[in-house]
Amino acid sequence: MNSDGNRSPYWFDDRPLTAPLSTTADEPGSLSRFRQAWAKNPSLKGKLAALTDADVRGMAADWWAERRAAGERLERFADANGFSYDKVVTEPLPGMRFRDGQRRSVLTWSASPVSVQFGDYERNDRTRPYGFGYLAVRHDVQLPHLVLDARANDAGVRQGLLGPRDHSSLNANYGRRGTATTIWSGGKELHQLDLGAELDPYFRTYAGLGSDDRVRTFLTGETLQVMIGLSMTFDVEFVDGWTFLYAEHDLVTDEAPEWAWNFWVASRIWDLVTSWRATAELPPVTERPAFWTAEPIQRPKRLGRRPAARKPRSETDWLDLLTD
Repeated sequence: MNSDGNRSPYWFDDRPLTAPLSTTADEPGSLSRFRQAWAKNPSLKGKLAALTDADVRGMAADWWAERRAAGERLERFADANGFSYDKVVTEPLPGMRFRDGQRRSVLTWSASPVSVQFGDYERNDRTRPYGFGYLAVRHDVQLPHLVLDARANDAGVRQGLLGPRDHSSLNANYGRRGTATTIWSGGKELHQLDLGAELDPYFRTYAGLGSDDRVRTFLTGETLQVMIGLSMTFDVEFVDGWTFLYAEHDLVTDEAPEWAWNFWVASRIWDLVTSWRATAELPPVTERPAFWTAEPIQRPKRLGRRPAARKPRSETDWLDLLTD
């Protein structure tokens, strides 16, 4: 139940995600009419008729209004749940995937020295555009430099002309020398590490040179269980006092079930951070985030239907945007 007494299935305030927006018009606009006409006419002739009758200028105005309204919705959602909200953030992050692009729609919770950030990233590269969602947790615990390249999120990649390839979403963007045994992060080479049958079905594991023993000690107990549990959705990187979770879909959304899943994931990382800081004899963080939950949350089914290697919105086919 929310603070005003209205019933909600969630422990966080999801009302801003569904509340009426100031830009909502009484009559359907040009974009709404086009979407309705497009959906009602499955034949090619019907689709062409919808395009012919479309008010392109009005549709463009409506589309931009929708984008502004979505920002307002997220800003109110962030404020209601103890986050700050930024449309664009330019401050660099040490993770391997943050390069040649920008972070958009960033929600941040902070209680020094720990911060938790949800965002989407878009890289504007004509040759290889891509985008992804991420969860970034700064905890200042100096863990071994480590990358867990999940196998599950590579399943949607198309096969090559000569058959299946041992494709990795991370190696495709960050491999050098044409080999699957090394990747690069922060200007440093990470080599592939064999951790045996317990982890191999879930991840390709890469670590900094000389840190093999530290990695084997670190990936045990609760840390190992959480990493395996997240492997269906995320690649993971530990670097410079940060933990990054990379997803092949947007994390910032106006869907409450997906925020419930996001917050559950962040809660599990929060629990690990608490344990890591205690082991490192660092001062504990006494303020628990309002989004924290102990209740298990099922991953929304539609996340599993999203394709890997999603392109940024700016590179997506325009009809997908107009008709979704």
